[in-house]
Amino acid sequence: MKKKLMFLVSVCMLLILVGMAIANDMMGLVTGVDSKTGILTISHDKRDVEFECAAGVLPKDLEVDNRAKVQFNEVNGKKKATKVIKVPIGC
Repeated sequence: MKKKLMFLVSVCMLLILVGMAIANDMMGLVTGVDSKTGILTISHDKRDVEFECAAGVLPKDLEVDNRAKVQFNEVNGKKKATKVIKVPIGC
């Protein structure tokens, strides 16, 4: 019984750690794009979320009122976009 409990606890911890290592995704309406500073702002769940984007991550044709899907990692409490995809309206 004790071995089964330890096994279940180990599996749960493994799943938690694997989940933390996977990049996060967020989709929303673009409310701000600043290509000079690399800051992208999207509206998600009725709140604005800012992402820092490295050079080359922001699509050149991304504009306010477009929909975007952002893959990001959180580093020191800041969201760092690793990939930004413009999503057609209706998807």
